[in-house]
Amino acid sequence: MVTTQIASSKTVSELFLNRIDESRTDIAYEIEVNGEWKPTTWDAYGEEVSAFALGLVALGIEPASRIAIWGETTPQWTIADIGIMALSGCAAGIYQTCTPEQAAYIITDSASCVVMADTAERLQTALSLREKTPNVSHYIIWGDEAPDQENVHHFNAVLEMGRQYRQEHPTAYNALVEAVTAETTAVLVYTSGTTGPPKGAMLSHKNCIFHAAGIHDRTGDRNDQSAIAFLPMSHVGENVVGLIGRLYTGTKGIFCPDMANFARIIQQRKPTQLGGVPRLFEKLYAAMQDKLQATPPNKKRLIDWAITVGDQATPYRMAQKPLPLVLSLKYKIADAMVLSKLRMGLGGRAEYMLSGAAPMPKHIISFFQAIGIPFYEVYGLTEGAGISHMNSDGHYKPGTVGQVLIGFECKLATDGEIMVRGDGVFQGYLNKPEATAEAIMEDGWLLTGDIGEVDDEGFLRITDRKKNLLVTAAGKNVAPANIELLISREALISQVVVIGDQRHFLTALITLSPEALQGLQQTEEFSGQSLDEIRTSETVQKCVEQAVSDANAQLARYENVRKFAVLPEEFSLARGEVTPTTKIKRKVVVEHYADEIETMYQDTR
Repeated sequence: MVTTQIASSKTVSELFLNRIDESRTDIAYEIEVNGEWKPTTWDAYGEEVSAFALGLVALGIEPASRIAIWGETTPQWTIADIGIMALSGCAAGIYQTCTPEQAAYIITDSASCVVMADTAERLQTALSLREKTPNVSHYIIWGDEAPDQENVHHFNAVLEMGRQYRQEHPTAYNALVEAVTAETTAVLVYTSGTTGPPKGAMLSHKNCIFHAAGIHDRTGDRNDQSAIAFLPMSHVGENVVGLIGRLYTGTKGIFCPDMANFARIIQQRKPTQLGGVPRLFEKLYAAMQDKLQATPPNKKRLIDWAITVGDQATPYRMAQKPLPLVLSLKYKIADAMVLSKLRMGLGGRAEYMLSGAAPMPKHIISFFQAIGIPFYEVYGLTEGAGISHMNSDGHYKPGTVGQVLIGFECKLATDGEIMVRGDGVFQGYLNKPEATAEAIMEDGWLLTGDIGEVDDEGFLRITDRKKNLLVTAAGKNVAPANIELLISREALISQVVVIGDQRHFLTALITLSPEALQGLQQTEEFSGQSLDEIRTSETVQKCVEQAVSDANAQLARYENVRKFAVLPEEFSLARGEVTPTTKIKRKVVVEHYADEIETMYQDTR
């Protein structure tokens, strides 16, 4: 529930205190410990945050300091994050997958004076970087024991320091919160860097509050809400959209530090909101499809019928219109016999799904909507505090990322580049004034780097990244994202990169889903075969060929993919081919697979 007191908050620190006042004994978050779920109330959460902030003061950390945090998404990260904000500082998040060199870059660029880590391994890596990170004066570990070394502390020890400090200075925490301003930097998010070193995007308290209020304006007040916290806290999606969004609405956080437990936690904890990146929903869809394909023929026919009825009902349900009488009767039967049971596989309480960061295959959206879960695509940048456009109840149009949030403006440049303006636009990149000037125009418009179209109702459709546009040898401008999305509708296909810049025709590099291949391995046709044998089989190759052919049938002739190569494995973070948020680094992929690309363009007479 968002009360007047919550809505009047000017900073995240004030918001947190107001949320505690409103929801004291409600559950703020829960985490699984040794097989048991441990809940924490808002009151207890507030005590932990206050203790951590004052623990930093006891360590001698000055206000407005930056602190690097490296680890999985756990309550300790959020306690530290909110506590650092109360000190007028901000956390510099480091992705779990970062190399030591990447971690050193973020620690140095942010001038962090403290490094926090969850495991002994990450702590030792941070300690080994001391010569490269001379600004660091203290290290804090929360997941393992703290080694007996100078200026290395356990998280719990910092909490105890803070509690002792609070006994001696009972008004100190509130005084710190009162000193925070709306313009104070609250969050420092290092972009994943598809084209170069990551840049630290600075988001103010005003940016964060503006964003939370805009999302709430579209989702409205909902009772007994819960959401799984699983994305990296170093990502704007978990930090601003997730954490600060939960503070604003009072939504319970269900922590999932290990994605291997995600499906089990959904079923056990039954979240009401499911938000994430397309890869998450692709995996959920693939797992559900594997189970459906394994059902006996008679039951499978019933399931297929029910999903077809659900699909027929989707346009009415998404438009919040009553179903025609006959369809309504069919839907009630389909829902009672099949669809409600399929939803139970996702906990049974999900009120909606949100997906952003990349295009979502249409068939996956259709499936979740058909089984009765509204699925909404959203759009935004780290530099815009997370989300600027959103589909939602009563504001939905398929094939788009929705309408602009309240308080944001949107327009297209002459070349079609999407621009947004409003209080959600970030403060700039840390230490990079030139890059900031390139991103934000003098009149406040943020250049997104994305090409799009806006219809007469204000719904935005993303065409592609501006830098990804291909210009063929014939001078045709081609947006590869739509082609790649059409090809990837085939469940076997996981990643597609279309090639064609300055070429006479288009080709594609295609990778296959390991989960889908493993599913085929269980079938009679492929029993006993290795994944590589399945990948190179005639059946799979024909399936990919058909997916490309089906995509070509929906495209202009100059957009057709004439040749493709199925690669032996997916693009890898370890090889630098994708970012920590799974965005494909096209330039790196093209370099790594130059031979395969040239082979496709040979003998084209």
